[in-house]
Amino acid sequence: MEKQLLLIITFLITLSGFRLAAQQTVMGTVTDEDGVPLIGVTILEEGTTNGVVTDIDGRYSIEVSGPEAVLTFSYVGLVSNRQVVGARTAIDVLMEEDAALLDEVVVTALGFQAKGDEIGYASSTV
Repeated sequence: MEKQLLLIITFLITLSGFRLAAQQTVMGTVTDEDGVPLIGVTILEEGTTNGVVTDIDGRYSIEVSGPEAVLTFSYVGLVSNRQVVGARTAIDVLMEEDAALLDEVVVTALGFQAKGDEIGYASSTV
């Protein structure tokens, strides 16, 4: 009985060691096209609930499940970026504007918003 218990405990410890060895930490910086660090970029590991947000300097650090992990970087108004981790421990990402998401909005003195070409009176862009 003791031998079986010892064998089971040894097996479980071995399995937990493999699980820990498969994880790796990835860190890096996220910037825009001008090289400005982006605050608040969401980084998610696909297929999991694992995620982080960049700090005030655009830096992040995330522990992923292994080299097969895929990270998705997303930010409002910018094109989402997917990166396969592989053997890399540092991934710096350059985010680009998504022109399809950015559109001109005019705020009028009447308190409503409309596109510039949809209003029937004079307007100016500030």
